Amino acid sequence: MRPLAAFLLCAVTLLAACMTTPAPAPEVDVESATEPSPPIEAEIPEPEVDFYSSISAAVSVGNIDQAISSFEEAYQEEPEDPSTYVLYANLLIAAGKIEEARETVNSVLEEEPDNTDALFSLSLLEGMAGNEAGQTALLNKILDIDPRDARAHGSLGELYLQQKQLAIAEDAFQKSLSVEPDNLVSLMGYGNALLRQDKYGKAHNLFTKVIEKNPDYMFAYADRSRAKIQAGDYSGAEADLSKAIELDPDFYWHYIDRGRLRLVNIADIDGALDDFDRAVEIDPDYFYAYIFRGGIFDRQNLRQEAIADYLRVVKGKPDYYFIHGTLGLLLFAENRYGEARPYLEKAYAYEAEEHLYPMLVAICYREEGLEVELKEYLKKKLVGIPRESIFYAVARLFLESGAGGYVTGAVSGEQNVLLRMKALLILAMHYEFEGYPSIAQKYFLEIEEKAGPTSVELRLASWRLDKYRSKAVIDE
Repeated sequence: MRPLAAFLLCAVTLLAACMTTPAPAPEVDVESATEPSPPIEAEIPEPEVDFYSSISAAVSVGNIDQAISSFEEAYQEEPEDPSTYVLYANLLIAAGKIEEARETVNSVLEEEPDNTDALFSLSLLEGMAGNEAGQTALLNKILDIDPRDARAHGSLGELYLQQKQLAIAEDAFQKSLSVEPDNLVSLMGYGNALLRQDKYGKAHNLFTKVIEKNPDYMFAYADRSRAKIQAGDYSGAEADLSKAIELDPDFYWHYIDRGRLRLVNIADIDGALDDFDRAVEIDPDYFYAYIFRGGIFDRQNLRQEAIADYLRVVKGKPDYYFIHGTLGLLLFAENRYGEARPYLEKAYAYEAEEHLYPMLVAICYREEGLEVELKEYLKKKLVGIPRESIFYAVARLFLESGAGGYVTGAVSGEQNVLLRMKALLILAMHYEFEGYPSIAQKYFLEIEEKAGPTSVELRLASWRLDKYRSKAVIDE
Protein backbone atom coordinates (compact mmCIF):
# COMPACT_ATOMS: atom_id res chain seq x y z
CA MET A 1 0.00 0.00 0.00
CA ARG A 2 1.33 3.42 -0.93
CA PRO A 3 0.99 5.93 1.94
CA LEU A 4 -1.15 8.90 1.03
CA ALA A 5 1.02 11.25 3.06
CA ALA A 6 3.98 10.75 0.75
CA PHE A 7 1.92 11.75 -2.26
CA LEU A 8 0.54 14.89 -0.60
CA LEU A 9 3.68 16.24 1.03
CA CYS A 10 4.60 18.55 -1.84
CA ALA A 11 0.97 19.65 -2.15
CA VAL A 12 0.83 20.72 1.50
CA THR A 13 4.05 22.66 1.15
CA LEU A 14 2.56 24.49 -1.82
CA LEU A 15 -0.65 25.22 0.05
CA ALA A 16 1.19 26.57 3.08
CA ALA A 17 3.18 28.89 0.87
CA CYS A 18 0.02 30.14 -0.85
CA MET A 19 -1.64 30.82 2.48
CA THR A 20 1.27 32.81 3.88
CA THR A 21 2.61 34.61 0.81
CA PRO A 22 2.00 38.40 1.07
CA ALA A 23 -0.16 38.46 -2.07
CA PRO A 24 -2.57 35.84 -3.45
CA ALA A 25 -1.52 33.35 -6.08
CA PRO A 26 -3.10 33.77 -9.52
CA GLU A 27 -6.24 31.83 -10.23
CA VAL A 28 -6.15 29.12 -12.85
CA ASP A 29 -9.13 28.38 -15.06
CA VAL A 30 -9.23 24.63 -14.64
CA GLU A 31 -12.51 24.29 -16.50
CA SER A 32 -10.90 25.48 -19.71
CA ALA A 33 -8.31 22.68 -19.66
CA THR A 34 -8.67 20.07 -22.39
CA GLU A 35 -10.07 16.81 -21.03
CA PRO A 36 -9.17 13.40 -22.52
CA SER A 37 -11.66 11.98 -25.00
CA PRO A 38 -13.57 8.84 -23.92
CA PRO A 39 -12.51 5.49 -25.43
CA ILE A 40 -13.97 4.91 -28.90
CA GLU A 41 -14.31 1.18 -28.46
CA ALA A 42 -16.72 0.27 -25.68
CA GLU A 43 -14.92 -2.99 -24.96
CA ILE A 44 -11.59 -1.29 -24.18
CA PRO A 45 -11.26 -1.27 -20.37
CA GLU A 46 -10.87 2.11 -18.67
CA PRO A 47 -7.53 2.68 -16.96
CA GLU A 48 -7.37 2.37 -13.18
CA VAL A 49 -7.74 5.75 -11.47
CA ASP A 50 -4.61 6.89 -9.61
CA PHE A 51 -6.19 8.92 -6.84
CA TYR A 52 -2.86 10.03 -5.39
CA SER A 53 -1.52 11.47 -8.60
CA SER A 54 -4.84 13.19 -9.28
CA ILE A 55 -4.59 14.96 -5.91
CA SER A 56 -1.17 16.36 -6.71
CA ALA A 57 -2.25 17.33 -10.23
CA ALA A 58 -5.41 19.05 -8.99
CA VAL A 59 -3.45 21.08 -6.43
CA SER A 60 -0.86 22.09 -9.01
CA VAL A 61 -3.53 23.76 -11.18
CA GLY A 62 -5.48 25.22 -8.27
CA ASN A 63 -8.49 22.86 -8.37
CA ILE A 64 -8.77 22.34 -4.62
CA ASP A 65 -12.28 20.85 -4.76
CA GLN A 66 -11.04 18.14 -7.12
CA ALA A 67 -8.10 17.48 -4.79
CA ILE A 68 -10.47 17.06 -1.85
CA SER A 69 -12.68 14.71 -3.88
CA SER A 70 -9.66 12.61 -4.87
CA PHE A 71 -8.48 12.48 -1.26
CA GLU A 72 -11.86 11.27 -0.05
CA GLU A 73 -11.98 8.55 -2.71
CA ALA A 74 -8.42 7.51 -1.93
CA TYR A 75 -9.12 7.32 1.79
CA GLN A 76 -12.05 5.01 1.15
CA GLU A 77 -9.67 2.74 -0.76
CA GLU A 78 -6.81 2.88 1.73
CA PRO A 79 -7.55 4.18 5.25
CA GLU A 80 -4.52 5.91 6.75
CA ASP A 81 -3.14 6.99 10.10
CA PRO A 82 -5.10 9.89 11.69
CA SER A 83 -2.16 12.24 11.17
CA THR A 84 -2.79 12.04 7.42
CA TYR A 85 -5.87 14.10 8.04
CA VAL A 86 -3.68 17.15 8.59
CA LEU A 87 -3.08 17.08 4.87
CA TYR A 88 -6.80 16.82 4.29
CA ALA A 89 -7.37 19.78 6.62
CA ASN A 90 -4.95 21.89 4.58
CA LEU A 91 -6.93 21.11 1.45
CA LEU A 92 -10.11 22.15 3.25
CA ILE A 93 -8.46 25.41 4.37
CA ALA A 94 -7.42 26.17 0.79
CA ALA A 95 -11.02 25.51 -0.32
CA GLY A 96 -12.36 27.90 2.32
CA LYS A 97 -14.11 25.11 4.27
CA ILE A 98 -12.92 26.48 7.57
CA GLU A 99 -15.22 24.72 10.05
CA GLU A 100 -14.61 21.33 8.46
CA ALA A 101 -10.87 21.98 8.52
CA ARG A 102 -10.97 22.91 12.21
CA GLU A 103 -12.93 19.78 13.09
CA THR A 104 -10.45 17.66 11.14
CA VAL A 105 -7.40 19.22 12.81
CA ASN A 106 -8.92 18.93 16.29
CA SER A 107 -9.63 15.24 15.69
CA VAL A 108 -5.93 14.72 14.94
CA LEU A 109 -4.84 16.67 18.03
CA GLU A 110 -7.10 14.54 20.22
CA GLU A 111 -5.04 11.54 19.12
CA GLU A 112 -1.67 13.30 18.89
CA PRO A 113 -1.60 16.57 20.91
CA ASP A 114 2.05 17.22 19.97
CA ASN A 115 1.57 16.75 16.23
CA THR A 116 3.38 19.84 14.93
CA ASP A 117 1.78 19.60 11.51
CA ALA A 118 -1.69 19.70 13.08
CA LEU A 119 -0.68 22.53 15.41
CA PHE A 120 0.61 24.52 12.45
CA SER A 121 -2.65 24.00 10.54
CA LEU A 122 -4.58 25.12 13.60
CA SER A 123 -2.36 28.21 13.81
CA LEU A 124 -3.34 29.04 10.22
CA LEU A 125 -7.00 28.76 11.17
CA GLU A 126 -6.52 31.03 14.18
CA GLY A 127 -4.77 33.56 11.98
CA MET A 128 -7.61 33.49 9.46
CA ALA A 129 -10.03 34.11 12.33
CA GLY A 130 -8.03 37.17 13.39
CA ASN A 131 -6.92 35.57 16.65
CA GLU A 132 -3.27 36.69 16.66
CA ALA A 133 -2.79 35.76 20.31
CA GLY A 134 -4.02 32.22 19.71
CA GLN A 135 -1.93 31.90 16.57
CA THR A 136 1.19 33.11 18.37
CA ALA A 137 0.63 30.71 21.25
CA LEU A 138 0.29 27.75 18.88
CA LEU A 139 3.44 28.69 16.96
CA ASN A 140 5.40 29.01 20.18
CA LYS A 141 4.07 25.63 21.28
CA ILE A 142 5.40 24.14 18.05
CA LEU A 143 8.82 25.65 18.77
CA ASP A 144 8.73 24.21 22.30
CA ILE A 145 8.29 20.80 20.68
CA ASP A 146 10.70 21.42 17.81
CA PRO A 147 12.88 24.56 18.11
CA ARG A 148 13.99 24.10 14.50
CA ASP A 149 10.55 24.19 12.89
CA ALA A 150 11.14 26.59 9.99
CA ARG A 151 7.43 27.09 9.32
CA ALA A 152 6.74 28.26 12.86
CA HIS A 153 9.66 30.71 12.85
CA GLY A 154 8.56 32.05 9.47
CA SER A 155 4.93 32.49 10.53
CA LEU A 156 5.99 34.26 13.71
CA GLY A 157 8.11 36.52 11.54
CA GLU A 158 5.05 37.43 9.48
CA LEU A 159 3.06 38.20 12.61
CA TYR A 160 5.83 40.44 13.95
CA LEU A 161 6.04 42.11 10.54
CA GLN A 162 2.32 42.91 10.64
CA GLN A 163 2.76 44.28 14.15
CA LYS A 164 5.69 46.44 12.95
CA GLN A 165 8.09 44.71 15.32
CA LEU A 166 10.65 44.73 12.57
CA ALA A 167 13.82 43.69 14.39
CA ILE A 168 12.06 40.72 16.01
CA ALA A 169 10.53 39.77 12.66
CA GLU A 170 13.96 39.87 11.01
CA ASP A 171 15.34 37.56 13.71
CA ALA A 172 12.45 35.10 13.27
CA PHE A 173 12.96 34.93 9.50
CA GLN A 174 16.69 34.40 9.99
CA LYS A 175 15.97 31.46 12.33
CA SER A 176 13.64 29.97 9.73
CA LEU A 177 16.23 30.35 7.00
CA SER A 178 18.97 28.84 9.13
CA VAL A 179 16.95 25.61 8.96
CA GLU A 180 15.58 25.96 5.42
CA PRO A 181 17.76 28.43 3.47
CA ASP A 182 15.45 28.28 0.45
CA ASN A 183 12.15 28.73 2.30
CA LEU A 184 10.39 31.10 -0.10
CA VAL A 185 7.95 32.54 2.43
CA SER A 186 10.71 33.36 4.91
CA LEU A 187 12.97 34.79 2.22
CA MET A 188 10.22 37.15 1.08
CA GLY A 189 9.32 38.05 4.65
CA TYR A 190 12.96 38.69 5.51
CA GLY A 191 13.31 40.96 2.49
CA ASN A 192 10.25 42.96 3.52
CA ALA A 193 11.57 43.29 7.07
CA LEU A 194 14.79 44.70 5.62
CA LEU A 195 12.86 47.10 3.38
CA ARG A 196 10.86 48.50 6.27
CA GLN A 197 14.06 49.11 8.22
CA ASP A 198 15.50 51.08 5.30
CA LYS A 199 18.06 48.37 4.55
CA TYR A 200 17.39 48.71 0.84
CA GLY A 201 20.68 47.33 -0.43
CA LYS A 202 20.39 44.12 1.59
CA ALA A 203 16.74 43.76 0.58
CA HIS A 204 17.62 44.22 -3.09
CA ASN A 205 20.31 41.53 -2.89
CA LEU A 206 17.97 39.12 -1.12
CA PHE A 207 15.16 39.55 -3.66
CA THR A 208 17.71 39.09 -6.43
CA LYS A 209 18.69 35.79 -4.81
CA VAL A 210 15.04 34.73 -4.77
CA ILE A 211 14.67 35.65 -8.45
CA GLU A 212 17.76 33.66 -9.41
CA LYS A 213 16.24 30.53 -7.88
CA ASN A 214 12.61 31.32 -8.72
CA PRO A 215 12.67 33.34 -11.97
CA ASP A 216 8.91 32.99 -12.45
CA TYR A 217 7.95 34.22 -8.98
CA MET A 218 6.36 37.59 -9.77
CA PHE A 219 6.21 38.92 -6.20
CA ALA A 220 10.00 38.89 -5.91
CA TYR A 221 10.21 41.30 -8.85
CA ALA A 222 7.52 43.52 -7.34
CA ASP A 223 9.25 43.68 -3.98
CA ARG A 224 12.66 44.26 -5.54
CA SER A 225 11.15 47.21 -7.39
CA ARG A 226 10.41 48.82 -4.02
CA ALA A 227 14.06 48.54 -3.04
CA LYS A 228 15.05 50.07 -6.37
CA ILE A 229 12.63 52.97 -5.89
CA GLN A 230 14.22 53.80 -2.56
CA ALA A 231 17.64 53.72 -4.21
CA GLY A 232 16.44 56.10 -6.94
CA ASP A 233 16.63 53.47 -9.68
CA TYR A 234 13.24 54.27 -11.18
CA SER A 235 13.86 52.73 -14.58
CA GLY A 236 15.03 49.52 -12.91
CA ALA A 237 11.95 49.52 -10.68
CA GLU A 238 9.71 50.00 -13.71
CA ALA A 239 11.44 47.09 -15.47
CA ASP A 240 10.86 44.82 -12.45
CA LEU A 241 7.18 45.73 -12.28
CA SER A 242 6.85 45.18 -16.02
CA LYS A 243 8.35 41.72 -15.56
CA ALA A 244 5.89 40.98 -12.75
CA ILE A 245 3.05 42.05 -15.06
CA GLU A 246 4.44 39.88 -17.84
CA LEU A 247 4.33 36.88 -15.49
CA ASP A 248 0.73 37.61 -14.51
CA PRO A 249 -1.03 40.16 -16.76
CA ASP A 250 -4.19 40.05 -14.64
CA PHE A 251 -2.78 40.90 -11.21
CA TYR A 252 -4.37 44.17 -10.09
CA TRP A 253 -1.75 45.51 -7.68
CA HIS A 254 1.21 45.43 -10.03
CA TYR A 255 -0.58 47.92 -12.28
CA ILE A 256 -1.28 50.14 -9.28
CA ASP A 257 2.39 50.05 -8.24
CA ARG A 258 3.71 50.73 -11.74
CA GLY A 259 1.12 53.45 -12.29
CA ARG A 260 2.15 55.20 -9.07
CA LEU A 261 5.81 54.90 -10.02
CA ARG A 262 5.15 56.40 -13.44
CA LEU A 263 2.97 59.14 -11.99
CA VAL A 264 5.16 60.21 -9.07
CA ASN A 265 8.74 59.35 -10.05
CA ILE A 266 8.93 59.16 -13.83
CA ALA A 267 6.34 61.79 -14.83
CA ASP A 268 4.92 59.42 -17.44
CA ILE A 269 1.30 60.52 -17.14
CA ASP A 270 0.10 58.60 -20.20
CA GLY A 271 1.77 55.42 -18.99
CA ALA A 272 0.27 55.87 -15.54
CA LEU A 273 -3.19 56.34 -17.04
CA ASP A 274 -2.74 53.16 -19.07
CA ASP A 275 -1.90 51.24 -15.89
CA PHE A 276 -4.84 52.60 -13.92
CA ASP A 277 -7.17 51.94 -16.86
CA ARG A 278 -5.96 48.34 -16.94
CA ALA A 279 -6.46 47.97 -13.19
CA VAL A 280 -10.05 49.18 -13.60
CA GLU A 281 -10.58 46.60 -16.34
CA ILE A 282 -9.32 43.85 -14.05
CA ASP A 283 -11.46 44.85 -11.07
CA PRO A 284 -13.97 47.61 -11.84
CA ASP A 285 -15.49 47.36 -8.37
CA TYR A 286 -12.33 48.03 -6.36
CA PHE A 287 -11.79 51.67 -5.47
CA TYR A 288 -8.01 52.06 -5.44
CA ALA A 289 -7.32 52.67 -9.14
CA TYR A 290 -10.04 55.32 -9.25
CA ILE A 291 -8.20 57.37 -6.61
CA PHE A 292 -5.12 57.81 -8.78
CA ARG A 293 -6.91 58.07 -12.10
CA GLY A 294 -9.32 60.62 -10.66
CA GLY A 295 -6.34 62.61 -9.36
CA ILE A 296 -4.82 62.72 -12.85
CA PHE A 297 -8.13 63.87 -14.35
CA ASP A 298 -8.41 66.49 -11.63
CA ARG A 299 -4.93 67.88 -12.42
CA GLN A 300 -5.83 67.97 -16.09
CA ASN A 301 -8.97 69.96 -15.19
CA LEU A 302 -11.18 67.18 -16.54
CA ARG A 303 -13.71 67.73 -13.80
CA GLN A 304 -16.47 65.46 -15.10
CA GLU A 305 -14.08 62.53 -15.45
CA ALA A 306 -12.54 63.20 -12.03
CA ILE A 307 -15.98 63.37 -10.41
CA ALA A 308 -16.98 60.06 -11.99
CA ASP A 309 -13.87 58.34 -10.61
CA TYR A 310 -14.15 59.91 -7.16
CA LEU A 311 -17.80 58.85 -6.94
CA ARG A 312 -16.61 55.29 -7.60
CA VAL A 313 -14.14 55.71 -4.73
CA VAL A 314 -16.78 56.74 -2.20
CA LYS A 315 -19.08 54.01 -3.48
CA GLY A 316 -16.41 51.37 -2.92
CA LYS A 317 -15.10 52.87 0.32
CA PRO A 318 -17.52 55.37 1.88
CA ASP A 319 -15.20 56.10 4.81
CA TYR A 320 -12.29 57.19 2.59
CA TYR A 321 -12.51 60.71 3.96
CA PHE A 322 -9.46 62.02 2.09
CA ILE A 323 -11.57 62.29 -1.04
CA HIS A 324 -14.66 63.99 0.38
CA GLY A 325 -13.40 67.56 0.26
CA THR A 326 -12.00 67.28 -3.26
CA LEU A 327 -15.15 65.62 -4.55
CA GLY A 328 -17.32 68.27 -2.92
CA LEU A 329 -15.27 71.06 -4.50
CA LEU A 330 -15.46 69.50 -7.95
CA LEU A 331 -19.22 69.09 -7.70
CA PHE A 332 -19.46 72.66 -6.44
CA ALA A 333 -17.45 73.89 -9.44
CA GLU A 334 -19.87 72.06 -11.73
CA ASN A 335 -22.85 73.79 -10.05
CA ARG A 336 -24.03 70.44 -8.70
CA TYR A 337 -24.76 72.04 -5.36
CA GLY A 338 -27.15 69.49 -3.93
CA GLU A 339 -24.63 66.72 -4.56
CA ALA A 340 -21.71 68.80 -3.28
CA ARG A 341 -23.24 69.59 0.13
CA PRO A 342 -22.96 66.18 1.82
CA TYR A 343 -19.33 65.75 0.76
CA LEU A 344 -18.36 69.23 1.95
CA GLU A 345 -20.07 68.51 5.26
CA LYS A 346 -18.21 65.20 5.60
CA ALA A 347 -14.94 66.97 4.85
CA TYR A 348 -15.72 69.51 7.61
CA ALA A 349 -16.38 66.65 10.03
CA TYR A 350 -12.80 65.45 9.50
CA GLU A 351 -11.25 68.93 9.25
CA ALA A 352 -13.04 70.79 12.01
CA GLU A 353 -10.66 73.78 11.79
CA GLU A 354 -11.37 74.37 8.09
CA HIS A 355 -14.31 76.75 8.47
CA LEU A 356 -14.36 77.43 4.75
CA TYR A 357 -16.34 74.21 4.28
CA PRO A 358 -19.55 75.31 6.09
CA MET A 359 -19.41 78.62 4.24
CA LEU A 360 -19.33 76.73 0.94
CA VAL A 361 -22.24 74.59 2.13
CA ALA A 362 -24.10 77.83 2.82
CA ILE A 363 -23.40 78.94 -0.75
CA CYS A 364 -24.85 75.63 -1.96
CA TYR A 365 -28.06 76.15 0.01
CA ARG A 366 -28.33 79.70 -1.36
CA GLU A 367 -27.79 78.57 -4.96
CA GLU A 368 -30.51 75.96 -4.45
CA GLY A 369 -32.89 78.58 -3.09
CA LEU A 370 -33.09 76.86 0.30
CA GLU A 371 -32.85 79.97 2.51
CA VAL A 372 -34.63 78.44 5.51
CA GLU A 373 -32.40 75.38 5.50
CA LEU A 374 -29.34 77.61 5.01
CA LYS A 375 -30.05 79.64 8.16
CA GLU A 376 -30.85 76.57 10.25
CA TYR A 377 -27.62 74.94 9.10
CA LEU A 378 -25.37 77.94 9.79
CA LYS A 379 -26.86 78.63 13.21
CA LYS A 380 -25.86 75.09 14.21
CA LYS A 381 -22.39 75.42 12.73
CA LEU A 382 -21.67 78.78 14.35
CA VAL A 383 -21.53 77.02 17.72
CA GLY A 384 -18.22 75.48 16.63
CA ILE A 385 -16.72 78.63 15.09
CA PRO A 386 -14.89 81.04 17.45
CA ARG A 387 -16.50 84.47 17.66
CA GLU A 388 -13.18 86.14 16.89
CA SER A 389 -12.81 84.11 13.70
CA ILE A 390 -13.24 85.92 10.37
CA PHE A 391 -15.67 83.17 9.38
CA TYR A 392 -17.99 84.11 12.23
CA ALA A 393 -18.19 87.54 10.60
CA VAL A 394 -18.57 86.07 7.11
CA ALA A 395 -21.58 84.06 8.28
CA ARG A 396 -23.48 87.34 8.64
CA LEU A 397 -23.64 87.49 4.83
CA PHE A 398 -26.17 84.66 5.00
CA LEU A 399 -27.95 85.53 8.25
CA GLU A 400 -28.40 89.32 7.97
CA SER A 401 -29.54 91.34 4.99
CA GLY A 402 -27.28 94.29 4.16
CA ALA A 403 -24.27 92.85 6.01
CA GLY A 404 -22.01 93.08 2.94
CA GLY A 405 -20.37 96.36 3.93
CA TYR A 406 -19.56 95.18 7.44
CA VAL A 407 -18.12 91.88 6.23
CA THR A 408 -16.07 93.61 3.52
CA GLY A 409 -14.42 95.74 6.19
CA ALA A 410 -13.78 92.74 8.42
CA VAL A 411 -12.19 90.81 5.58
CA SER A 412 -10.01 93.75 4.57
CA GLY A 413 -8.74 94.03 8.14
CA GLU A 414 -7.87 90.34 8.50
CA GLN A 415 -4.09 90.13 9.02
CA ASN A 416 -3.73 86.44 8.24
CA VAL A 417 -3.34 86.29 4.46
CA LEU A 418 -4.47 82.66 4.21
CA LEU A 419 -7.67 83.35 6.15
CA ARG A 420 -8.28 86.58 4.24
CA MET A 421 -8.14 84.75 0.90
CA LYS A 422 -10.63 82.13 2.09
CA ALA A 423 -13.01 84.77 3.43
CA LEU A 424 -12.58 86.85 0.28
CA LEU A 425 -13.72 83.86 -1.78
CA ILE A 426 -17.03 83.70 0.06
CA LEU A 427 -17.41 87.46 -0.16
CA ALA A 428 -16.80 87.33 -3.93
CA MET A 429 -19.41 84.61 -4.37
CA HIS A 430 -21.84 86.64 -2.27
CA TYR A 431 -21.50 89.67 -4.53
CA GLU A 432 -21.75 87.46 -7.59
CA PHE A 433 -25.03 86.05 -6.29
CA GLU A 434 -26.27 89.55 -5.46
CA GLY A 435 -25.69 90.68 -9.04
CA TYR A 436 -22.38 92.54 -8.79
CA PRO A 437 -20.09 90.58 -11.14
CA SER A 438 -17.48 93.35 -11.40
CA ILE A 439 -16.88 93.33 -7.64
CA ALA A 440 -16.83 89.52 -7.66
CA GLN A 441 -14.26 89.45 -10.45
CA LYS A 442 -12.06 91.94 -8.60
CA TYR A 443 -11.95 89.69 -5.55
CA PHE A 444 -11.46 86.52 -7.57
CA LEU A 445 -8.49 88.13 -9.33
CA GLU A 446 -6.97 89.14 -5.99
CA ILE A 447 -7.27 85.54 -4.80
CA GLU A 448 -5.69 84.29 -8.01
CA GLU A 449 -2.76 86.63 -7.42
CA LYS A 450 -2.18 86.10 -3.70
CA ALA A 451 -3.53 82.68 -2.69
CA GLY A 452 -1.37 79.61 -2.28
CA PRO A 453 -0.71 77.65 -5.50
CA THR A 454 -2.49 74.51 -4.28
CA SER A 455 -5.15 76.14 -2.13
CA VAL A 456 -8.87 75.46 -2.31
CA GLU A 457 -9.66 79.14 -2.67
CA LEU A 458 -7.32 79.52 -5.65
CA ARG A 459 -8.92 76.59 -7.46
CA LEU A 460 -12.45 77.84 -6.89
CA ALA A 461 -11.59 81.43 -7.79
CA SER A 462 -9.88 80.33 -11.02
CA TRP A 463 -12.83 78.16 -11.95
CA ARG A 464 -15.21 81.05 -11.34
CA LEU A 465 -13.04 83.34 -13.45
CA ASP A 466 -13.00 80.86 -16.32
CA LYS A 467 -16.62 81.60 -17.16
CA TYR A 468 -15.91 85.31 -17.29
CA ARG A 469 -12.81 84.85 -19.37
CA SER A 470 -14.67 82.67 -21.81
CA LYS A 471 -17.13 85.53 -22.30
CA ALA A 472 -14.31 88.09 -22.48
CA VAL A 473 -15.93 90.33 -19.89
CA ILE A 474 -12.98 90.89 -17.59
CA ASP A 475 -11.69 94.41 -17.88
CA GLU A 476 -8.05 94.62 -18.79
